[in-house]
Amino acid sequence: MGATACAVLQPVTGPVVADRPGYTDTPTALPARGFAIEAGVTDDHVAAVTYRSIGELLVRAGVGGRTELRLFANSFGVHSASGGPTTRGLEDIKVGVKIALHTAPDSVHGLLPRLAFLAATTLPTGAANRSAGRAQPEAKLAAAWTTSGPFSLYTNLGFGGVYDGNAWGTHGWVSTALWFAASPKVSLFGEGLMVGRISGTATSANFIDGGVTYLFNDHLQADIRGGRGIGATAGREHFLGLGVAWRW
Repeated sequence: MGATACAVLQPVTGPVVADRPGYTDTPTALPARGFAIEAGVTDDHVAAVTYRSIGELLVRAGVGGRTELRLFANSFGVHSASGGPTTRGLEDIKVGVKIALHTAPDSVHGLLPRLAFLAATTLPTGAANRSAGRAQPEAKLAAAWTTSGPFSLYTNLGFGGVYDGNAWGTHGWVSTALWFAASPKVSLFGEGLMVGRISGTATSANFIDGGVTYLFNDHLQADIRGGRGIGATAGREHFLGLGVAWRW
């Protein structure tokens, strides 16, 4: 899958494997003392309203053979609407962990996927106009299958709590991304995300997106993606983003 950034402290062989772009995280955890940084920017439009997230910073650190600590410094958000004021502020940070449950080389194919468990929670550290005001926990499973050809398949199944400033809700989601290695440096992907309300004030929405990654070398990869919402809830939304990931 897309780009990554890893270890100043310990060399990591093979191309970077990032959790961006797209919604679907990989099941690959960094090795012990591995280190990675991923970052980007996204323009999101809904009718006359624009939200730009600048940063999208994810810091990943391997602390064991199968365990990775994760810090989402998240973004500086800029919200603007036609005829209204523009507001700016830092979003809530998020901390989490990824634990690889089953690993295998890409050369191994079969029905049993590479599998990982991810848990995280936001922390109410953001600006007053960006923070949810409460820690919002989430958990998910990430799986991946490779083939003997250029295609690979990734999927996530998640559950999380949502606080809207007044009340709690819960939602679940599933995302699936199909990747195509067009060359040793260029990969293409298409992805779908379905978010469903389980309880309370959480909302449901569906999205599709796609993009391309370019691997400059085993330590640096750039990406670009675009997508849109589907259905009554998100059908007027569309977005474009780009980013980069480093491993060193």
